[in-house]
Amino acid sequence: MRYRNVFAWIGVLGLGLQPARALINPNFTPVHLVREAETILEISFAGRETDGRLKAIVRAVLKGDARAPKEFYVDPSSAVAEGQRDAFVGAALREGQRALLFTGAFRPVGAEGDEMDLGAGGAGGPQAIGFLHMDSLEETQWAVLEKWKEDQWDFVKGENFLLATFNGATDMLRRFVEYLLADPEADVPVDAGARWQPPMAVGRAEGVVERAEAIYLTPPADPWTADLFLAGPGGDRLYRWRDGGLGDITGEVRLSSKSRRHAWGDFNGDGRLDLASDDGRGLTIHEQREDGAFAPRAVEGAGVVVELGVRSLAALSAGTPRAALLAGTSRGPVLAIFDENGKAAWQPLAEAAGEASAEGGECLVADFDGDGRPDALELGPRASRWYRGEAPGRFAPPQTVPVQTGPGRYGPVLGDFDQDGLPDLFIAAEERHLLWQNRGEGRFEEVMVLSGEVSYKLTHSGVLSLAEDFNNDGRTDLLIAYGIPQAPYILYNRGFRSFAHALDLDLQRDSVLPESGKGQQAIAFGDFDGDGFSDLVIVLHNGDIRLLRSTVGKRQKGLSARAVLPPGESGPVRVVGTRFERPLGARLATPGRPAVFAARDPGPLDIVWRHPGGEERRREIVLEDGPVNAWLER
Repeated sequence: MRYRNVFAWIGVLGLGLQPARALINPNFTPVHLVREAETILEISFAGRETDGRLKAIVRAVLKGDARAPKEFYVDPSSAVAEGQRDAFVGAALREGQRALLFTGAFRPVGAEGDEMDLGAGGAGGPQAIGFLHMDSLEETQWAVLEKWKEDQWDFVKGENFLLATFNGATDMLRRFVEYLLADPEADVPVDAGARWQPPMAVGRAEGVVERAEAIYLTPPADPWTADLFLAGPGGDRLYRWRDGGLGDITGEVRLSSKSRRHAWGDFNGDGRLDLASDDGRGLTIHEQREDGAFAPRAVEGAGVVVELGVRSLAALSAGTPRAALLAGTSRGPVLAIFDENGKAAWQPLAEAAGEASAEGGECLVADFDGDGRPDALELGPRASRWYRGEAPGRFAPPQTVPVQTGPGRYGPVLGDFDQDGLPDLFIAAEERHLLWQNRGEGRFEEVMVLSGEVSYKLTHSGVLSLAEDFNNDGRTDLLIAYGIPQAPYILYNRGFRSFAHALDLDLQRDSVLPESGKGQQAIAFGDFDGDGFSDLVIVLHNGDIRLLRSTVGKRQKGLSARAVLPPGESGPVRVVGTRFERPLGARLATPGRPAVFAARDPGPLDIVWRHPGGEERRREIVLEDGPVNAWLER
């Protein structure tokens, strides 16, 4: 039939464009798909009939006549290729698989503005065309169906041109549909909508830089700027925005730390931020004095911990005015609780913590299950261990979870990429990148292959990852840095964990920062100039430090709410944001790092938070002109 030929031709075209299969089509986004669909059904397949047809059960009617039939059939025998038929049947019958069926008289327009004739409107043609999204259908995710009989659809073929409309998981697409149906002003971005200003030279780092970090050392002010902290065994450096640039203030504040691992927190309870530093020989607290200068104080009893090999340090609440210090080691995490004289009492994080293998180590601290209490996730190459927080400073025995980093170097980052209120985990790694979806209650699922363009571009040799809303649209974006000759890979989040390459922010494009292609030692996002937009600092392979200030649209000041931990609170505190009934997901507020919710347009923002051991609190913040600082009161 001529309709089969049309689809076969489109399929050849799609396969010919396979390397660029997920480049965003601005002319047929999920907005167009939902708007043009007459019916949107969530379905599952209940098995195969003796005649080979698949029985589909309607689980929900998302758009259209709710009285529509509750079941129908899909005939795979009409497939244009035998291999596609078998792949479709296998995907449809996978246990627990759901699918979304969009039906209507679609007239999709390609990225170049050319209309794709699907052959649905001619005389004698099918009653309707269906676009079926089923994430178990590998490579294409999408299938094209034709309706010729009242209770039957024919499977034509798997089709990848719709990946340019949406590339991701079916459950995420359903959330997209619900968002688009509920809000007539809802949007799905087709580009990052941000630009870099010309790079600014900051200086040169001597020796190895282990980590770059934006840290807010001073109390909230207008403007409130982040300082740049560079950690390294040869000596840490601190930079502050002055006279239109980042200036080195290390000597001025008398910072003498040499950090292989570090953490910021108020470890002596005086309301100021201190630095806990591991230099490979011992742990030192560099206490910040009233004049902003730092004074070192060795941590008693830390020798054994250092001998075990410190893999990470983190501050967290232990029920006292002083932050506790969590050290991830090769024998499991240990916790230091400080008394009023600064003396540390060391203890395993929980019973059986010391049974960890020598492969264990780095610990991430966050409220992973949404109960308001910090948990700890001890990462490992083949499995990880989750310590559920029971009370400030107290944790349950660990549970083994499937999260793995793989062998070699890796760089983890937490971010609520799907906007469900729970922090997810992205791991840039030497062998392969991994994206662990947090399903709650200690359950994690690896979903890299169902997360947009990040699933197939530059998927190995990463050493660092960052999660940040760098384009002020309320979604958590992603950056991956590399230890090999490769520029950072910057991706914007279209929503609900579907990432796309931020071409306008690509540092190699238009020679924005060509030197970045030789690899990076460290990278940090932060509002270093106080204008409400996230800026980027890169420590290049040769040690040169460059600052790229960002701009979004024509605004002079970025709209953002910065939720700040009050003095005496160590958290970390999970803060969940909502704007115009649109979920923005969760951000973490930690000592020296506020939870930031950015926006493109003025209006109200609602946030919800809960301190460890405290009650849930709510607040409305109005964004009008520039960033707004808000205390997270207990």
